[in-house]
Amino acid sequence: RREYGTDLHYEMQITLEDAAKGAKKEIEINHHKVCKHCKGERSEPGSERKKCDNCNGHGKVQQTRVVGPMRFISVATCSKCKGEGRTITQQCKECKGSGTSYGTEKVRVNIPQGIENGMQLHLEGMGEQGRDGAGDLYLTVFVKRNEIFERDGNDLWLEAPISFSQAVLGTEIEVPTLFGKAKLHVPQGTQSHSVFR
Repeated sequence: RREYGTDLHYEMQITLEDAAKGAKKEIEINHHKVCKHCKGERSEPGSERKKCDNCNGHGKVQQTRVVGPMRFISVATCSKCKGEGRTITQQCKECKGSGTSYGTEKVRVNIPQGIENGMQLHLEGMGEQGRDGAGDLYLTVFVKRNEIFERDGNDLWLEAPISFSQAVLGTEIEVPTLFGKAKLHVPQGTQSHSVFR
């Protein structure tokens, strides 16, 4: 059975502007990665691997137990070679034969346009390093509450107060958007809570 590293989960917050436009972010994760010295081989460069003398190179050990007339046979992974059938003559000095080293890594993340609050991004191979490969990194993105806009799916709502005289006579006001300012024409006789698109 192949042994892959465990998956990692990470949470991050972004602004509403980042969610609308998309963004490139850099995060730091702490995880086990491939040992740079032995490149995951778990042995010193040039050292040999020999057949395991505990399982005779099979990677499995068979045990027989007799209880009265019954005979029980169990097969387990060899504890000495961990199922590989070969043992290392000279373990890597850096990782002590584990093939991995623990450290901090900077990861660049592409936030897509229009990402929703609570959505998850999947980064393949950025999880914990295992014997046969790395797990994945799942990044949950939360969008911070904006003081001006209220989000409804892909739409934004904004409250713009105007005076009584502006509502009666009509006017043109400047309103903020995520991409700068915009001019909005308010017609004569506008009622309170009118919605303009």
